[in-house]
Amino acid sequence: MLTITLLIILTSTLNLFASGNSSPEPKMSLNADQPSAGFEMQQEKKITGTVTDAKGQPLTGVTVTAKGTTSGTLTDLKGKYELNVPGRAETLVFSFVGMKSQEAGIGNRNVVDVALQEELIQIDEVDSYTYTNPTTGAVTKIQPNAKAGDLKFIDQDGNGSIGDGDRVFMGSAFPKMTYGFSGNLGWKNWEFNVFFQGVGGVKLFNAFKEATLNAAEQGYNRWNKILDAWSPTNTGSNIPIIKSTDPNKNFGTCSDWYLENGNYMRLKNLLIGYTFKDLPWDIKLRIYFSGENLLTFTKYSGFDPEVGGYTFKN
Repeated sequence: MLTITLLIILTSTLNLFASGNSSPEPKMSLNADQPSAGFEMQQEKKITGTVTDAKGQPLTGVTVTAKGTTSGTLTDLKGKYELNVPGRAETLVFSFVGMKSQEAGIGNRNVVDVALQEELIQIDEVDSYTYTNPTTGAVTKIQPNAKAGDLKFIDQDGNGSIGDGDRVFMGSAFPKMTYGFSGNLGWKNWEFNVFFQGVGGVKLFNAFKEATLNAAEQGYNRWNKILDAWSPTNTGSNIPIIKSTDPNKNFGTCSDWYLENGNYMRLKNLLIGYTFKDLPWDIKLRIYFSGENLLTFTKYSGFDPEVGGYTFKN
């Protein structure tokens, strides 16, 4: 007999804030175009799709606009969006904190999926990322210690510096859904028991990056991904330039560079048993093999998506 039990528990969420690491957020209106004639109404087209990062992880809160119009929307928790665009629209523009803006042609497509690339400061941006004081007219660098290959943080509050006022909501450290299901199967003398458990709607702070990719930290073995860090000959990397000090605070700033999709499904318990019944003196002998946490399906790059608490000083 096979028995399957499905448990779903919805939990409340806790705000998690992080500074951005890209160019200033584009200004836009989320109001859809209001056609002025019935003919224009019939020309509207619904576009759907999914936005992910280079690793295939869905991005929440990506701004999606139809270029040359005021039609726009944001992606949901699964990175999905739905947008009604005027018939004249030919291109969608995707913008997100810490990512390079990307354009995608619509053509005859009703589904437009894109993968955004992370953005680091390039050589020509170091001196151009500035703030002009409205009173004195003085021009200062927003990130005075930044060099090519450093992370670029958004000056959200527009005061010309990066600080606590630039933090924005980026997701929840607590799952929106916790689930589990089990199955029991018996056949002749064999028995098979399995239990899966998982969570959904989670954003995790991967502190493993800070300890293993930061050359300013001492006493740690390094992650082999450090070999792919930004350099003048490797400008496409999403890992900032490696230095013995961290003057731009790439690793010392709690930014969305640390945030990852923490959803997972785990094989918590597996048991396979066999019972010998036809033994002398009516003896029964049961042999079984069992294991815990044997498999984990996740896109989280840290050690374990089922992490505990961690204190990070900004």
